[in-house]
Amino acid sequence: PSNGILHVDIANDKSETYYISITNIIGEEVFSKQVITSGFYSDRIPLEKLEDGVYMVNIISKLHSFTDRIIINK
Repeated sequence: PSNGILHVDIANDKSETYYISITNIIGEEVFSKQVITSGFYSDRIPLEKLEDGVYMVNIISKLHSFTDRIIINK
């Protein structure tokens, strides 16, 4: 479970645009961000304002896709 902070780390050897989105359990987007990275990208995404519950984290680029579930429990 997360206390409201999500740590995102992306390692890549080429310049690439990533779209980071977080959706609630019914598919509504509650956060989105686009980043361009070459090398290593690290970020802390504040989610303290979200209600406790289950969310999906999606990180997508032209070449890569990652989806995971997080649980907010403050």
